[in-house]
Amino acid sequence: PRDNGVLLNILFKNTEIGIPSLDKGRISGIVNYIITTNKSVKIVSYAPDVKGKTNFARRISLRRAIAIRAQMIESGLESSRINVQAVGDKSESSEFSNSASIYIIDGVS
Repeated sequence: PRDNGVLLNILFKNTEIGIPSLDKGRISGIVNYIITTNKSVKIVSYAPDVKGKTNFARRISLRRAIAIRAQMIESGLESSRINVQAVGDKSESSEFSNSASIYIIDGVS
């Protein structure tokens, strides 16, 4: 499958895991689009390294990605159309070091 670009960037505060309510509505809209266009999504999640605890950042980013995935499934998207990548503290941009991005992917993976 090929990435076609970012559909949504979700910004988190500190080590929060919960999806901001505004973004929950946006996720529902993305799910409707994905279903009607027969596409898939990839969720790439980041979290800051807190006091040199790389594993902690990885766990936070994984929990965020799983929360977004669960929201997408709750909104009607099949789990087989969702790829999750928990990166931890490896964002190329400090602006997105505390975020998750949802990418559209061609075809059902």
